[in-house]
Amino acid sequence: MSEFKLCPFCGGENVGVESLGSYNGKLSWKQVWCYDCSATGNKAETENSAIESWNTRPLESALEAELLEMAEAVTSCSRTEHGEHMWVCMHCGRVTANMSDLDHYKGCPVLQARAIINRLKGG
Repeated sequence: MSEFKLCPFCGGENVGVESLGSYNGKLSWKQVWCYDCSATGNKAETENSAIESWNTRPLESALEAELLEMAEAVTSCSRTEHGEHMWVCMHCGRVTANMSDLDHYKGCPVLQARAIINRLKGG
């Protein structure tokens, strides 16, 4: 494992694993560091454990799952009798035939949820 999530504090990509001093000469601890803001992850015995710990974000994962569930519940897509896509907001009931016409949905939670999901995924 060598892929790091962005720093949860500054959003920086400049992170890596550092070896820390040993205890009684037996163990060299590993810890992920953000070189942009000096944030650190938990100490671990192995590099992979340090990276896994850094990449574990329970609150972020729970929020993403909740937002995805909300997005799936609020929006549906079907086809008209002519085969065109028809997007229906199950929250407010608005309909559009073109996904790019969703400007009138700006107050709808599904678009806000998708925007947050895209930001969380770095998209």
